[in-house]
Amino acid sequence: MSLWQVLPLQQSAFDSPYDCVSSCAGNPLLISVDGLLEKKLLRKKPVLPNFPQNKLLYRRAISFKKKVLKEAFENFKPDKDFEDFCGKNSAWLDDYCDFMTLTEKYGSPWTKWPAGLRMKCSEDMSRMRKNNVRRITRHKFIQWVFFRQWEDLRGYAQKKGIKIIGDMPMFVSRDSADVWAQRELFLLKKSGKPEFISGVPPDYFSKNGQTWGNPIYKWKTMKKKGFVWWKQRLGLAFQMFDFVRIDHFRGFYSYWKIPAGRKTAKSGKWARVPGLELFAELKKTFNFTPVIAEDLGYIPKPVKKFRMKLGFPGMKILQFAFSGGPKNHFLPANYERNCVVYTGTHDNDTLLGWYSSISDYRKRIVRKNLGEVTDINSQMMEFAMRSKAAFALFPMQDILSLGSKARFNMPGTWRGNWKWRMGEDEIPFNKAARLKKLCRLTRRY
Repeated sequence: MSLWQVLPLQQSAFDSPYDCVSSCAGNPLLISVDGLLEKKLLRKKPVLPNFPQNKLLYRRAISFKKKVLKEAFENFKPDKDFEDFCGKNSAWLDDYCDFMTLTEKYGSPWTKWPAGLRMKCSEDMSRMRKNNVRRITRHKFIQWVFFRQWEDLRGYAQKKGIKIIGDMPMFVSRDSADVWAQRELFLLKKSGKPEFISGVPPDYFSKNGQTWGNPIYKWKTMKKKGFVWWKQRLGLAFQMFDFVRIDHFRGFYSYWKIPAGRKTAKSGKWARVPGLELFAELKKTFNFTPVIAEDLGYIPKPVKKFRMKLGFPGMKILQFAFSGGPKNHFLPANYERNCVVYTGTHDNDTLLGWYSSISDYRKRIVRKNLGEVTDINSQMMEFAMRSKAAFALFPMQDILSLGSKARFNMPGTWRGNWKWRMGEDEIPFNKAARLKKLCRLTRRY
């Protein structure tokens, strides 16, 4: 197996990796303590808090990492590599570090900060930077550590023949460095609060649709500026990963525009986006744009044509294949080559949870396609791998044969998500022989 897909690595507002406080900054929670020890940034290994085996406690993790990173910074002496990193990434790094410094001092959201600090360019901001040089440098240090550790991990993966698929959210958090520093790129009120918010209309995930709460982009302004913000964001992603999965890709054709303050997404409407112009500019800049388009949900023909014109593979989900008859486009028999098949995504239940909850009628359809079900996880993975899809990917929960308690996310809900984590003793070495055999049988090697 030679592909590894990760969730978004950007720093998130709290527990959802799709609610980013920066379009570029890495999540400090992912920084390796062992990596800090190797670089002699820690004098001794810190005592780990009592973390449960399979559940992530964010507040405890945040408190622990803050202490560790503070100590590492105290032992750090800036060098040329650090200075080069800061210079190369200044376009996003400076705003992010200012934003994080102010967040530490005044809390969230930024719209409640002192008036003179709500604007990036002001005398108060100049004074703040002079008075907080060390704090700002600490945030730069944390980002330097994150990206250097990621480069080491990426290099190790490349030596092993592993290509990494990154994941990029379509939107950023309303309380983010990007919205604070570049208000002109977002549809905001004078107060800085969103005029409209993002989401999707009712679909098979949610009868009321989903209100994500992120502010909407000012696409006309972005186009006038030559899509510089997107070039910066995607350019960094292309450096970090071999492929980039863009969440809610249809948002580059049109987006669901919900008036801020509405309780459900039903009152929204579709608004067009200059997506073709954006990707024409990106292809001029980067020549090759290794994108996987998340095209789930309501995808009308014009949106599908838009994706196909750009040449990006879409996504197929096997859990959706067993209803609607033989023309169901999630059935492997109906795939085009240029697609990526998943047994399920972060928004689906695990295979075990899904199969135990579907109706007897749908179970009969599953058996028609797979034969007698003896091991739903192995059979579904083989079903995916035998398809003509370019890539076949499986959540680790399905490889480990875990039930619904290991589900990542329940769309349309705000609590209890993104809690599962894999324990060290669960690394599936005992599954390796079976996976290797599947790769050989289906010629995916």
